[in-house]
Amino acid sequence: MQRRNFQSYVKEDWESIFHFLKDKVIIIDEFPYMIKEDETVLSTFQKIADEMKYTKTKIILIGSSISLMEDAISYKSPLYGRRTASLELKELKFKHLRGLYLNLEEAIRIYGFAGGVPFYLLKVKPPFYSWINEELKRPDTFIKDEVEFLLRYEFTEIGTYKEILLAISMGKNTLGEIKDFVKIKGDISSYLKKLKRIRLIDRLQRKEERKIHYQG
Repeated sequence: MQRRNFQSYVKEDWESIFHFLKDKVIIIDEFPYMIKEDETVLSTFQKIADEMKYTKTKIILIGSSISLMEDAISYKSPLYGRRTASLELKELKFKHLRGLYLNLEEAIRIYGFAGGVPFYLLKVKPPFYSWINEELKRPDTFIKDEVEFLLRYEFTEIGTYKEILLAISMGKNTLGEIKDFVKIKGDISSYLKKLKRIRLIDRLQRKEERKIHYQG
């Protein structure tokens, strides 16, 4: 296969790059970082999408930030109406784990910790209790800063969000219980909606009750 000399072709602007790669499949990972760096990139990509509309070029944008990716294709975005498809990769379901672990109890423990996130599942080494005890002793464990990392990826100010997640983890599941725990003035519904939007919590209503419950 002949290798192209990109250095001799690629210019400093995105339009030149995409025209050079015309009729190819172009994959850009962590697109939200580009948006954070320069919001005008959305308008630039709008122009590129319009110019490439009748070519064989396929542009695939990938991102971990749910909120920024949704905003990038929302009604107010320059890219609105230009996507041909969108796909959200969901977590694995519990049934998918049954083939990975020897017994049901161990699978339940690991899924209770890692959920269906492949990154976390690959980190865990059965037996679970032995692994978690050793992992928590490590000064460089990924567990220590993971929640803060996830929140900072989505939000600028994370203090209130951390307190809400702590409240829910301690069994404070109703709006009133969470608000009393966090001790925030005013309504906290907007915080809960944002946490739900990025899939960190769920909003549930039990059939036998009128109250809304939140869970992580």
